Parts: sequence; C-alpha cells; structure tokens
Amino acid sequence: MSTTNILNNLFNNMQLRENLDIKSSEQSDNVVPPLSFINRQTKTIPIDAKESAWKTFDCGDHLAINKSYDFLSHEHFMYFVNEVLNNAKRLDHDINLVINGSEVEISLFTKDINDVTDIDLKLSRIIDEIFQDIYYID
Repeated sequence: MSTTNILNNLFNNMQLRENLDIKSSEQSDNVVPPLSFINRQTKTIPIDAKESAWKTFDCGDHLAINKSYDFLSHEHFMYFVNEVLNNAKRLDHDINLVINGSEVEISLFTKDINDVTDIDLKLSRIIDEIFQDIYYID
C-alpha cells in the first residue's frame, strides 16, 4: 500500500474534524466550506500529473508498456528518477527511461521473451507509488 493510500485511509477512518465551529445557521451560500487537510496539501502540489495510464504498445519485435510523467520541481524529478532506478536494480530488471526536459517516459518489457511479464507489472505499480509519494516530499 502506498503512502498516499495509508494517509487517506488514516484521515478517512479517523474522521478527523477541523477545529472549526461553524453551525449550519452561520453558513451562507457565499461561504466556501473549509478544505480538509489532504485537500489543502494537494492544492499546492509541485507536480503536474498527466491523466495517462500505463499503455501497451507493439514495437514490432516486442510488446511493452509505457507511461510518461511530468514534473514542475527539479528536486521531485531527481527523487523520482533515482527511486525508479534503485527499484529496477533491486528487482534486477532493465527499463527504458527517456528524459526530455522535465518529462520522464518509462517503457517496461522483459527482453528474454520480448513481452510484458509479471515483473514488469510489479515494477509499474512500484513506479506509480513512487510518483504518488512525491506529494509528501518537501
């Protein structure tokens, strides 16, 4: 489970309340309700997440999955690339990583069989978790 999911579950399950005493009679149509802690933190996120998902494509001689990530902060970009490479090394799996400015494109496939395998899918989930964890890095 990613850090994002853990924190969301923690805040949702504990039903934390803001220390605001706003009664329904005091609220008017023009008053914007206060944002929760999670929503306040994600309003100023330092990344510009694309809505794309891992996509399968045929390269002719092999099948692969790929996804692109875009970053606004150089520190978050560096953290992401380092963590992705460390996890690929830990799993002893090669990846294709293309860096173009602040955009990172990752392609995964198993070279021995020229197809997508369970290890590629596992690494893709780890990469998505690394990207989600960037929300909590200062």
